[in-house]
Formats: sequence, C-alpha cells, structure tokens
Amino acid sequence: MTIRCRWILLLSSLGLLTLPNGCTSPLTRDLDQVLREQMATTTRVYRQAVQDTATVEFSQHESRVRKGLNQQRINELEAMSGLTANATQTMDLGPDLSGADNRPAVHLTLQQAIQLAIQNNRLAKLSRLVPAANRTRLTQSEAVFDAIFFSDFNFSATDTPQPDTRLGVSRAFGAVNQNTRSLQTGIRKQLTSGGQIAVSTTITRDHRSPSFFDVKTTFPTVVDLTLEQPLLRNFGQDVTRGQILLSQNALDQSMADLKQQLLDVAAGTEQAYWQLVFARESLLIRQRSRDRGKESLRQMELRADYDADSVQVSETRADVMERQLQVIQAWRAMRDATDQLKQLIYADDLPISGERLIIPVDKMVDNPFSFNLLDAVTDALQQRPDLQRALSQISDATIRQRVADNQRLPLMDLSATVRYNGLSVDATHDSYDNLGEGDFIDYLMRLQVEIPIGNRQAEAQFAESKINRRGSVLNYQVVAQNAIVEVKSALRRIGADYASISTARDARLASADVVRAVRVQELAGIQLTPAFIDRKLRNEESLANNEVRETRALIDYNIAIALYYRAIGTLLTQYSIVLQEEPTE
Repeated sequence: MTIRCRWILLLSSLGLLTLPNGCTSPLTRDLDQVLREQMATTTRVYRQAVQDTATVEFSQHESRVRKGLNQQRINELEAMSGLTANATQTMDLGPDLSGADNRPAVHLTLQQAIQLAIQNNRLAKLSRLVPAANRTRLTQSEAVFDAIFFSDFNFSATDTPQPDTRLGVSRAFGAVNQNTRSLQTGIRKQLTSGGQIAVSTTITRDHRSPSFFDVKTTFPTVVDLTLEQPLLRNFGQDVTRGQILLSQNALDQSMADLKQQLLDVAAGTEQAYWQLVFARESLLIRQRSRDRGKESLRQMELRADYDADSVQVSETRADVMERQLQVIQAWRAMRDATDQLKQLIYADDLPISGERLIIPVDKMVDNPFSFNLLDAVTDALQQRPDLQRALSQISDATIRQRVADNQRLPLMDLSATVRYNGLSVDATHDSYDNLGEGDFIDYLMRLQVEIPIGNRQAEAQFAESKINRRGSVLNYQVVAQNAIVEVKSALRRIGADYASISTARDARLASADVVRAVRVQELAGIQLTPAFIDRKLRNEESLANNEVRETRALIDYNIAIALYYRAIGTLLTQYSIVLQEEPTE
C-alpha cells in the first residue's frame, strides 16, 4: 500500500467519528447504572423494613354519646349545632373597607383555587423560567458539535527593493512588486472523541513583477483535509459530552425545583382554602351563639318583673356583648382568610386590593383514610423532587470525577493533514482541474506531548472530585431519611386528626344536648336562679367552643391529607397538574 493510500485510509477512518453515533455513550451508561444502583440500594433498605406491612385504615372510636341517643334526638341536635346548622344560616359581615355592605361574593371550589394558583402564582411563574433558561444552556452545550462554515480573505500588495544580482542585471531592475489575493473557505466540526476535523480549500491569485518564471500571474489552489485529535488527555466522550450531561442535569434539577415549588403552592393554597372554610364556619357558629344569647336576654327581660332581677339581666346582657365581640373577631378572620387565599391565586377578577369575598364551595370530608406504608415509602422515594434533585447531584459529581480522572493523563495531541495542490496560469478552474488529478499531494503530521512532573494539581482535583461524589451520595441518603420521617409523621397526623373528629363531635353533641335540656327547662318556667343563669350561659359558650373544635378537627384532617400527598410527592397528580416550563418566547 502506498503512503498516499495509507494516509487517506487513516483520515477516512478517523473521519467516521463525525458520523452520528447510534449507540449510547459509555459515560451515559455508567452514570445510569450508578444512579440505578444507588436508588435501588436505598429503596431496597427502606422497602425491606416495611415489606410485610398490610393496608391500614384509620378508624374512630365508637360514639358513646350517639349510642345513648335515639335518631330523632340526634337529628334535633344536628339541626341546632354543627355543620348542618351552619348550612341553613346566612353570614352577616357588615360593611367592608370600601364602605359597601353585602357586596356580591365569588364562589370557588378547591380545584379552581389550586388551578388558579398554579397558573398565576408569581413564584410559580418565576420557577418556570429557570428550566426554560437551562434548556437554552443545554442547547448551547450541544451546539459545540455543530458544523461551522468558515471563510478567510487575505490581500497583500508589496513593493520590495532588491539589490544587484551576480548575473549582472541592471540596477533598473529596482524592486519586486507582488500582489496576492487569497480566499480560504471550508467546514470544520468538533468530534465527540475530542478532536476536530476540517475540510477547506484555498484559492489564490498571485501576480509578481518581475518574475523568474515565464509568467507573472499564477492561480494556485489547495484542498486540505485536517484532523486534530487528542490521544490521552481530553480524549473521549467523558470529557467532550461532560458539559452536555451537566447541562441536562441542571435542567432536571430545575424541573425538580419547579415541582417542589408547585407542590408548595398547591399545598399552601389548599391550606389557605381550608382556613377560609374554617373562618366561615366559625363565623356562623359565633353568630348562632350570639343569637342564642340575644334570645336568652329577650326571655330574661320578659321575666324581669317575675323572677329575674336586674343583676341577672345585666349579666346576660354582658354575655351577649362578649359573644358579639367574638362575632366581630370571626368576621375579621373571614376577611383576612379571603385575602390570604387571594394572595395565592392571583386571579384577575379577584385583585388583592378588592373587597369581594370568596365563598368556599367544597366541604370538609371525614371519610376514613387507608394507606399502605410500603406503597407510601416507595412513592416518596420515586416521586419526591428533593430526592430527584439529590440523584441528579450524584450524577453531576460522577461526571466531574470522570473528567478529573481524564485530566491526570499526559497531553498527547495528534495533528494530521493531507493537502492536494493545483496550479494554473490561466484561471482558477483550470487549477482545480489539475488538483483533481492528484499529482501533487503533501502529507503533514505533528505529535505534541506534555507530561507534568509530579502532576499534583490534576491528582488533587481528582481526589477532590471523589470526595464530592461521596458527599453527594451521603446527601442523597440524608434526604431519603428525612423523606421517610416526613411521610410517617404525615400519616400519624392523619390518624390523630381523624380520631380527634369523633371526640370533638361527641363533645359537641353532648354540649348541644345540655343546651337543649336547659332550653326546655327555661320554656317550662323554671325559676331563673343565679346558678341556673350561670349554668345556662356557660353551657351555651361550651357548645360554641365545641362546635369550633369539631370544625377545627375536620379542617386539620383535610389539611393533613394534603400534606401527606405533598410528602410523597403526588399532590400535583391529585389535581391533574402537569409540569410545564415557561415558554422562551
């Protein structure tokens, strides 16, 4: 095989590196394997500890209060207290900050509130911009391997004085005038192997006067095929595609951050919604308690000349005023809760500066909650964005470790060029015709070697990268532990809040039964002694407080369920919310 054939074969073989690679990068395969093994190890440890757990359903204790009452009495007590009584009552809020009274309100479901918050929340919109920016950075990293067209034009005109020659040429020879114009154009492309391949051609028009040749004007042309390739340091996809993988990880991490932000927004909105429900129900309860007090005061005033003295009347009137104060405080809490929800949803028709009230449509649920601890742990390890981010950080550290490992190698760079030469004295195209015959070919090669003595900097950077990778693995394990603790705590909170509902409900029913009995005695004409009046007022206050506690228990239970789904990372799925980054245009 001739030298020419060997060079062409060598450059052609190396040039295959420019073709699209249909196989997965070894670095990508290694990283995927590392991440899978790390996640599998952590998941296996936690899953094995709960693999034998069964599905659990939280339960409530049997109501002794209901057991001692017939259904007719229960219906009567429900009608005079609790959520059933609230359903038939209207709110009296009085004038708002704009001076308007009974301004039309907006009815809003929980699903609508969360959808509005996800779409309009400023923090959520800001979080969507980060993935969009990181996606452009990923494109920038990938663009390194785009082919580049280049062109270079040069012009020179020289007038160089010359000395006498030994051939006896006259001094009138004087100087050499040379006019040169050249245009180089071609395409170069970065290779995934770390090298660069380029194909270029150079067109030149050279006019020289006087000339030692038969002609003064020539048209040389050149076609170069050049390959520059590192053989040790900076060789391979571990280095060349490292920045692309880091950019992809940055995109993945920003998507995890976006998911975390949306989880926080959804959970915060649901909490604010249920707090608004609580404020509304509490206001209705306090209004009903005040109305009971007013009715007692009316009855007391009617019996002032019979068996109620002025002290008892004044005592009842003072109690009514205290209950009116509670109504005012509940009214303020209702307005504040509305503004808190408005602040989260950013609805155009509900500006935070406006005074329109939001009336929550959804009611609290008290259905039993069932779960499987194994499923909860598995979902948390797979769905939580902080764990996804921690895994991506392990990938980052692994990439940097591979690059640092490569940088420990000596520098050995190869540069090889095959150059086809052509020449014409008439025109450029004739020069290309001569070039195509392949009679004049140059072969150029350069090998550059550098070996750092001691190589301490590269070795220290590699040691640092290994430490950082171990730190990222430990960080993942810590995040996983915190996730499991949060999930278990959320489940315990659900269980405690669900058990509290039945206890609070029994207390409310018992208080309502006492108030009913006292009311019956009062209507029957029992003597209004100071002890009776005191007991009556305390019983009514106790009923109102127990109604509020029952409502609080229901609200806490619904919030606890939302926080559980947030803890396992599936709250967005509950409301059919899809992660979408902000459009770049």
